[in-house]
Amino acid sequence: MASAYERSKAAAESLAFSYLKQGLDVVVVNPTRIYGPGPLNESNSVAKLADQFRRGTWRIIPGNGESIGNYVYLDDVVQGHISAMEKGISGERYILGGENASYNQLFDLLRELTGQRQALLPLPLPVMMLFAGWEHAMAQLFGKKPLIVPEFVRKLAQNWPMSSEKAQTALGYQITPLRQGMSRTLEWLEKGAGSRD
Repeated sequence: MASAYERSKAAAESLAFSYLKQGLDVVVVNPTRIYGPGPLNESNSVAKLADQFRRGTWRIIPGNGESIGNYVYLDDVVQGHISAMEKGISGERYILGGENASYNQLFDLLRELTGQRQALLPLPLPVMMLFAGWEHAMAQLFGKKPLIVPEFVRKLAQNWPMSSEKAQTALGYQITPLRQGMSRTLEWLEKGAGSRD
């Protein structure tokens, strides 16, 4: 686990499962990279990226662009929680994910959906780590919010393909295709509905 946030999630999950011994029903869901309508902040970083791309202000590709992530539409996560509550087996965990895609595939899709053709600069991960370290140091010295932190850059260097097959089989979980979910997200952004917190 790359960050304190991830470690806190794992600790919370472990604590929840400890209540099984006391007879409490515990079902855990693990969403992947959530995107869709909502505040454009760190918790909705994929939609924030899509907004910056459509406005022509996003300029980089992390590393060589081949790192894979799993992108899940917000509505699927909501329905997955409801299904887990209704059908989940106590003591089990379910991945609520969407489609696996590389950064290059994601940006190709955004180009197609937005018509934007701005050049994107592949930014080597060591350079990103250097910048993130600088941002972290400035945050420590001056209390300003960093644009990016080293823990996040380390995540960018890894592949994160996921499968929601267990949730699909056990819960009837359904996945919105990335093209469809991103199209809906962009339509929402075009209406000016995004709050750029």
